[in-house]
Amino acid sequence: MKLLKNILWFIPNIKRLHSIDAVLDNHQGGIAKRLDEEVELLEFLREKCPSLLEDNPWVEGWIESNHHFLSDLASAAEKTDSFRPNRMRPFPRPWPGRA
Repeated sequence: MKLLKNILWFIPNIKRLHSIDAVLDNHQGGIAKRLDEEVELLEFLREKCPSLLEDNPWVEGWIESNHHFLSDLASAAEKTDSFRPNRMRPFPRPWPGRA
């Protein structure tokens, strides 16, 4: 009976699951690219606007929280492999940690 219940749940949700999977793989570069850009944003702010982060330390916390949410989402969706587009370094880069 439990198997039948699982099958009945799964059938109408296949399209939704495929849509979510497609977003994680491809939309705006996919989840790996989004994670990498979180790191890139933080590194940019540290280099170009260090006083912004010093005066507003929660900004780094927002970026870090978003990064960890996306990392957990990638793990839950089994999308944790690095991606390497043609002639580019693999991404996502690891989280740099607090300054």
